[in-house]
Amino acid sequence: MRQRDWLARGLCDGTARWRLIGTSVMSSPLVIPPNPLFPSTNTFDEFLNVPPRTGSLALEAAIIANNPHVKFVELDSHGVSVLDVTPDEVRMDWFYTSDRADPDATIRKAHSWRTRHDTAHVEPVLF
Repeated sequence: MRQRDWLARGLCDGTARWRLIGTSVMSSPLVIPPNPLFPSTNTFDEFLNVPPRTGSLALEAAIIANNPHVKFVELDSHGVSVLDVTPDEVRMDWFYTSDRADPDATIRKAHSWRTRHDTAHVEPVLF
């Protein structure tokens, strides 16, 4: 209770332009259509043993349709994300690896999303 109150005060009080919470745990509700075939971890298409960007597409669309706050879902690729915070925007860039088991694998920039200062929405960044 004390930690929650401390966090709420920190997010509501103060003069910082951006107030960010970093966590590996999802903190917003997520509705996933029930289906016994859906895996609980790893990637979806690996679980189904089908080529990437095939079996996952319907589930990604269902997640977005059932969760209006979710703007981006990609259930197949592996990689890293980089968060860049500037006075004007907060931006997340996703980079995918060509092979997560190969130490010499290449990476490519795949997606970017941002929130601009004084706005209340997330938008894709074209590159």
